[in-house]
Amino acid sequence: MKKLNLMLVAILATLAGASLQAADVTGTMQKGIDQPECSMLSSDEQAFAAKLTDANRKAFCAKFTSAQRSAAMMSVNATMTPDQAVQKVITDNNISMVETAECSDETCSGDHKA
Repeated sequence: MKKLNLMLVAILATLAGASLQAADVTGTMQKGIDQPECSMLSSDEQAFAAKLTDANRKAFCAKFTSAQRSAAMMSVNATMTPDQAVQKVITDNNISMVETAECSDETCSGDHKA
């Protein structure tokens, strides 16, 4: 009977560990790695984007140029977090954070055309 109980405890512990690992992987994916606007970025850029808040991730992935993404990534140091680096690039480059709806050629300008 004791062996059976020990075996059941071992099986339950194994199942619980597998469940926690699956939840961790799912949480990482939901944080932005699998979002369409980030999917075309390099693996380093995707790893950086995963550290950002939702709003900063959206700007980093969808609104920044390659040079702006590099600048943000290189700005991170002991006194500047990834989110602070993204905010600095947004401020320095006057990047609008206003959400825009889908638009036609007549209502959009620049690279925001549908």
